[in-house]
Order: sequence, then structure tokens, then C-alpha cells
Amino acid sequence: MPKKILVIDDDEFIRIMVEDCYENRDDFSVTTIKSASQAMSIIAKEAFDIILLDGFMPGITGFKFISYCKKISKVSKIIMISGNEDLKIAIQAIRDGACDYVLKPFTINELKEAVDRAIK
Repeated sequence: MPKKILVIDDDEFIRIMVEDCYENRDDFSVTTIKSASQAMSIIAKEAFDIILLDGFMPGITGFKFISYCKKISKVSKIIMISGNEDLKIAIQAIRDGACDYVLKPFTINELKEAVDRAIK
């Protein structure tokens, strides 16, 4: 059964990049959403193995979404992706329940490594 990845980012380029990265692989399926509020209804109905989450989006922030997600889905590994280089923010993401923090801009290899670490 393929690992299911949910990408939540208001940046269309990021969503497309992740889709392109995993599109020809049978061991992954990718769903992309542009806001945390849209994702809330999806994770209430469907389980994901990995959630790639932008920390700072309009509306519900990634930090609030982590809290919500942890109540709904105990299985999902959350990787926060953000352009914010503040170490305090990365630490807060991990404390809130993210398993990793990937700094934008990131390479495909950095993303794949983070996803592989989360799966293990």
C-alpha cells in the first residue's frame, strides 16, 4: 500500500514540486491542499502517513493545524516547511508535534530525506 502524503501550502510552486517529485512512484500518493482550513475536513475523513505543512499561511497557521491534527490523527508524521529561519520557531514546531522542520527554499533531496526520516 502506498504511503500517503498530504501537502498543505499556500505556495502553488511547492505543491507542484512535491507532486512532481513523487508522481512516478508507486510507493507514494500525494494530495495537495492550499490551506489548513481545507485540510481539516480532509484529515477528519482520510488518514495520511506524512503531512508536509507550511508554518505560516493565511487563516489557520501551521502551528494551530498541528494541534488539531494531533487530536484527529495519531498516525500522521508532520514535517513543517517554512521560510522562517528563526530557531525558536523550529523548536516550537517540534515541541508542538512536528517530527522535522525543513527550511525553504529546499531541494528535492532535502525533502525526500525528511520524508524518509519520518517514515522510519
